[in-house]
Amino acid sequence: MGLLEVERAKGKCFDEIQRIRKTPLFDAFIRYEA
Repeated sequence: MGLLEVERAKGKCFDEIQRIRKTPLFDAFIRYEA
């Protein structure tokens, strides 16, 4: 796997996390876990 592919995968993963973070359910889950 090339370095460029790794970076692209990381970016995709980060985008998913950012998208999930905007959901109220995720917000509530984090508050519950904390």
